Amino acid sequence: TARYAVVNVDDSILLNIESSGFSAISRSMRRNRHLTVDMSHLKGSYRSVAVSDCLRQFSSQLSLDSRDKISCAKDSIRIHLSERMHFPFVPSLHNVELDFGDHYALDGLPRFNPDTVWLYGDSLSLSKIKTLEVEPVLLANLDTTSVYDLKLKPVWEQFRDVYPSHKSVRLTIPVASYAEKSFTLPIHFQGGDSTLLVRLYPDTVALTVWVREDKFASLRSDHFKATASYTEGAQSLPVTISSFPEYVRIKSAVPSEIQYVIIK
Repeated sequence: TARYAVVNVDDSILLNIESSGFSAISRSMRRNRHLTVDMSHLKGSYRSVAVSDCLRQFSSQLSLDSRDKISCAKDSIRIHLSERMHFPFVPSLHNVELDFGDHYALDGLPRFNPDTVWLYGDSLSLSKIKTLEVEPVLLANLDTTSVYDLKLKPVWEQFRDVYPSHKSVRLTIPVASYAEKSFTLPIHFQGGDSTLLVRLYPDTVALTVWVREDKFASLRSDHFKATASYTEGAQSLPVTISSFPEYVRIKSAVPSEIQYVIIK
């Protein structure tokens, strides 16, 4: 009923049951006369199942005795569906606050399951929904890779004709243990004119990083590159760590800006 609107459906069925009087009396006292027919494996707008294929399921759902006989004059159960308009939304992490334990940090990108949530409904209503976010949440003291069930903000409730494929998502937060390591790096000057002769003050940067513990021993200074890009007329140049391994987190780079002199 989220993806499809039901146009027409066989919503009742007359069954003939042959049983003992005691079974009939017991059955008549039960209030639940609902039967379930699974059509999820079928495709298309028009779906039907043969009643003869459902009789064993009906017998179980009605708790019939093995000696009871069940039959039906109807040959099939049908449903006619109409697929709604649908737009995909990637859930936003905007409202998720992460707090890591000491010496722990994010190890890669968080992952949603499902990574796409579909909203079904009228195209005009769907066009008014711009983002799909999770409810605000604080995930504190993270020290291991964990999975969390997060509710989505029910923006679809603002519209009578919009339905979600999922009302919640599972978020995997990859976490690893990190250690601190420091390097002194030369600063590479980058300018549009390769003929410029430039002196940088200072010409090195003190870099402090967090590195995954399993990569600590193998991490070297040549895995990083520090650059200062020239902009004509600038009083100072910002220092950028332009290249570093993905398993590293930059903690600080000192200084963040340097002075320069162009020698003509």
